Amino acid sequence: MEVTMADELTAEAVLETLKTVYDPEIPVNVVDLGL
Repeated sequence: MEVTMADELTAEAVLETLKTVYDPEIPVNVVDLGL
C-alpha cells in the first residue's frame, strides 16, 4: 500500500501496512506479535 500526501491517513491504513512488516527472526508480522 502506498500512501501519498493527498490520501487520508487512517488507523485502518496504518494497521494494514504494519501487517506487511515481519520480525526478522521469525516469520510473523508485528501486528500478530502484538507489537
